[in-house]
Amino acid sequence: MASELFFHSRCGHESNDDIAGGPAWMLAITSCSQPSRCSVLDDACSKCRHSRPEMRPSPLPLEERERRKAKFLTLQAQAEQYLLELDQHNKPLEEELCNVTPEFLTLVQIRQLHTLYYQLHHHLLSREQCQTGPRLKQLEKVILGVPPALLEELSLDERFDHVEILRGRFTFDCSVYRRRYDRREEYTDHFSDLEALKAKMLAFMAQIGVQTKVLSEIVLLEKSENRDPEDGGSELENATPTDGILPFELRLKLLIERYAYSKRTWRKALERSPGEPWDDWHNGYETASGDTMTDEFFERYIEAGVLECVSPKQDRVSRALASVPIEDLLENDRQCSICREAYGQYEQDAKERENPVRLQCGHTFGNQCITRWLLEKRLANCPVCRREALTSLPED
Repeated sequence: MASELFFHSRCGHESNDDIAGGPAWMLAITSCSQPSRCSVLDDACSKCRHSRPEMRPSPLPLEERERRKAKFLTLQAQAEQYLLELDQHNKPLEEELCNVTPEFLTLVQIRQLHTLYYQLHHHLLSREQCQTGPRLKQLEKVILGVPPALLEELSLDERFDHVEILRGRFTFDCSVYRRRYDRREEYTDHFSDLEALKAKMLAFMAQIGVQTKVLSEIVLLEKSENRDPEDGGSELENATPTDGILPFELRLKLLIERYAYSKRTWRKALERSPGEPWDDWHNGYETASGDTMTDEFFERYIEAGVLECVSPKQDRVSRALASVPIEDLLENDRQCSICREAYGQYEQDAKERENPVRLQCGHTFGNQCITRWLLEKRLANCPVCRREALTSLPED
């Protein structure tokens, strides 16, 4: 299997990154004939740089270093030639697929689109002779137009790949759009038609939303079929990361989190004014968005049932919390003990106000604060009295 090999010219030693831990463009390599990429670095290896003096290997003699460097340069040229030939082999097929009306694509052609896209996106072609941007856009246009009926015939793994391509492009376009007031030369080509960019992003959003909903329903169905009716338990609770539906459940959650973050980034970009400094706005946004994905977009996914693939602990936490109207609390109890903020102080409309919740011990907290507390703590207990909050609830 291919790897990235490095020659460190200052010491003459070699190091490598294998397919699992290497750079991003290595992760999509699918051919066993792919030669290892070789790079010559003008530094010393990590052992020479970071080991204690008595453990540090000795650098090779200058003559030996030059000989090995020449060998690496030869291997590097061979790898680049392989990638160039692969690119030349791909181009006719790529042009053919980009000229097919999406409604008339076959399953084989959809899989070819995915493969070609990954090879371009992960720089599996010659870095110097391949201008990937325009070619990626052509492939994305066809991928965006693939009818849902055709996607139903793909495997679950392939459907995730398809949505991830759309999500990745949407995320990139978000980063472009939020820099629309930055007139540096490297961004100029992206701002020729902002309305067209917005229209394309809306099209991506529509497709991603529909396909994510479908994937969620499939994962939930598969999960329910894995449940053992005799003991009420789930095979997922004891599954390894490679068993059954579990990898897809985790992949779905990650997909939704990343997409929600991108949507929120775009929403903030739409609100930015031309005269507002980018750095100040960006820093303020990062502070406001914080460390969690439970923003308004993410919560809508939850309400719609897209993110119902919850862990047993999450389910027990939600059942342990009882909503309490703010009006039913005494005046001196209308403040969350965790964040020290008054309940509902930012929601003027009573219909939009989120009520606090009460644990079985009787103490009340803000819903998001106590939910995060119980999920993150090893011992899920009350922050005030330290009583175990979940012990009296039956295991599912």
